[in-house]
Amino acid sequence: MPFATETELTPTVKIRVQYYALLRELMARDVEDVDVPCTLTVSGLLEFLRARHLVLREDRRAGAVLDSCACAINMIYVDDDEDGKRTFREGDEVALIPPVSGG
Repeated sequence: MPFATETELTPTVKIRVQYYALLRELMARDVEDVDVPCTLTVSGLLEFLRARHLVLREDRRAGAVLDSCACAINMIYVDDDEDGKRTFREGDEVALIPPVSGG
């Protein structure tokens, strides 16, 4: 019988990821519910999404948009200093918001 890996033993939580603006167009969806390890951080979530979605791996523009997104968890922006400290909880809503410009 094979041993369980560390990832298989890590509890998961269900979160909702919301995509906005250009990222929504590139992903061809505005929202998805995903189960992620409860130890995952925001930067870990970006890598998780890249592994999950072919467009984020193969379309350089889509990958660049993902990398430049601001992130809000439950409507509170997460900055780079908080990224490594904040992990996800059951039911968190994560908004990925690309930079916008206007005139």
